[in-house]
Amino acid sequence: MSLSKTVLAAASIWALAGAANAACELKSINVPSDGVVIRYDPFDQDETRVEVPIRLRADDCRDARFELAISPLVNSQGPGQTLRASDGSRTIDVRLLSQGGEARVVNNPINAFNSPAPAGRVTGAGTVSGQPLRVALTYGQVVAPGRYRAEATLFARVIDGDGRAGQPVETRFYVDVDVQPSFRLAAGVDRRLFLGELAEGVQSDPVNFNAFSNIGYDLSVRSYHDWRMTLNGSLRDEAPGVPYEVTLSGQTVSRSSSDAVVRFATPPQDGVRNHRLRAKALAFSPQPAGTYRDWITIEIKPRA
Repeated sequence: MSLSKTVLAAASIWALAGAANAACELKSINVPSDGVVIRYDPFDQDETRVEVPIRLRADDCRDARFELAISPLVNSQGPGQTLRASDGSRTIDVRLLSQGGEARVVNNPINAFNSPAPAGRVTGAGTVSGQPLRVALTYGQVVAPGRYRAEATLFARVIDGDGRAGQPVETRFYVDVDVQPSFRLAAGVDRRLFLGELAEGVQSDPVNFNAFSNIGYDLSVRSYHDWRMTLNGSLRDEAPGVPYEVTLSGQTVSRSSSDAVVRFATPPQDGVRNHRLRAKALAFSPQPAGTYRDWITIEIKPRA
């Protein structure tokens, strides 16, 4: 009886040891079913980033490592480690970031884990430490407003404390990029239209500035003195003055009111258009000697 008890005890100890050394297994990985949506302004110089919420379902894999790899669908394959989102005709590239830098993006799923992939840690069954995956868009990808989609398969596996890798699991994953209408002006160095000694027909040198936009836009041009240069910039109606007109990118600006609109129906190529503003003195009666000036403001607005 004593020997029998010893054998049973030994068998029991062996079984427990075997269970303790079993590799942890990842059962499933979940990302938001409605995808990851990221709003993007192509002229915002700060990189746009959004975290991808990831939920794991696993056996007791506490403190195990996990690895992620992304395989884009054929029509979502971008250059390098990116996804290419499309609205059906235009495209925009989306970067994928892990805790350690660039995420692993592979066109062939067979290569998902043929070398160490960026890793994170499992802090408990179904929880992940840190931000294992983020999507990012870099400044300056100028495309028309709208929704752009990239689709991929997300692969994950866990590696236990002994370095043993479990079987990979996968889930469909997609990113929607909402490109926002965006428009702004950038003034040049010289902002003064100088006509020199006043005479009818004399013109200033042009002032240059840039419009940045991914849509058609209007430029609202406003004169503070109803298109008159007044003596010393006086605001008095009876102040001596010299009428003038301006041209904006070859279009004569209307003088019928102090506010005029110059329309540009098509978005600029590559998102930027250079504008030239020039002033010309019109016919005027003799005026007292002195400096005559007016102020002009230009505002960019989306097409109505």
